[in-house]
Amino acid sequence: MTVKVVHNVKECVHPKNFEMKEIVYKEDYLHRIDFSVVTGYVNIGFHDKNHVTIKHFDRFKKGFDPKTSSSTVKMDKGLITIMSETPAFEFSTCQHVSVEVLIPRKYARPITFTGIVKTGAVFIEGERAIPVGSVDIIVEVGHIDVKHLNAHAVSLASEVGYIKVKDVLSASGVKLNVHTGSIKSKQIVTKSFNANVKYGLSRHKDLIADVVNVETNWGYSTVNEVTSFEKLQNVSVMTTYGKSLLLLNNPHVNFNLSNKKGDLLVDYKDKEYKCNVFFNKTVNVLGGKCSILSGNSPSNQAYITVDTLYGKSEIVLDRE
Repeated sequence: MTVKVVHNVKECVHPKNFEMKEIVYKEDYLHRIDFSVVTGYVNIGFHDKNHVTIKHFDRFKKGFDPKTSSSTVKMDKGLITIMSETPAFEFSTCQHVSVEVLIPRKYARPITFTGIVKTGAVFIEGERAIPVGSVDIIVEVGHIDVKHLNAHAVSLASEVGYIKVKDVLSASGVKLNVHTGSIKSKQIVTKSFNANVKYGLSRHKDLIADVVNVETNWGYSTVNEVTSFEKLQNVSVMTTYGKSLLLLNNPHVNFNLSNKKGDLLVDYKDKEYKCNVFFNKTVNVLGGKCSILSGNSPSNQAYITVDTLYGKSEIVLDRE
């Protein structure tokens, strides 16, 4: 039985049969691409050609009945709609779709991407020098991987799975949501940054944002190195059950740590830091203000809130 299961899984990952459709759009007024996929993968990237290319692969095992599924690619008034309707994933047919979207590097206007994948994954390989419009993607079960993107706004969500975001520039804001799973981000530059995890892990490093909100219901929240464009910076890390950790090298910090039960810790490793701390036993709040003795540091100030309802709240200040 084990051998049979492994054999079926292998055939599903690399099915021998497939049908491919390739559509080319040379129009220069395209403004949005929307996709709806039941089971499969969506890849978005750029190429040097002067037209938008949509490649649609239907992959399946022998014995698949084409009448049980339908796939279409349409364009209407600058909107490209990609739809793939298939039965739920099963070992009997192993059918899934692969969609590849290629945008010209020198296209006339930024294109917005919206879409939903029921089971599968979305991969976006952008280029920092090429702006796109808004990106609004949902993968109900699976994962989202975004790299080197320059977008007006970014919104990514998953019910069960993970989201990975690296080297992303967004003029408006970045919103990341996962119900069960994890969010990991690195090298994000934006106006406002929001990450919400119901159950799992939320880890972020090298953020540049004026407003940062990281909320985890049950799990771990970590924010490492946050700076801002403005003189005033607001950072909020909230974990209901688990641990909250914030690592900063900002020389001017106004902080507020709170929880109902657990540990509260402010650790300023650099000897130049000077912190005035107060503790309110009634509501279990640790607050205060930190600065450094030397006057040659940046003048921006950070307003910090770290709240863990049941667990550990920690701020680490280190200029190195």
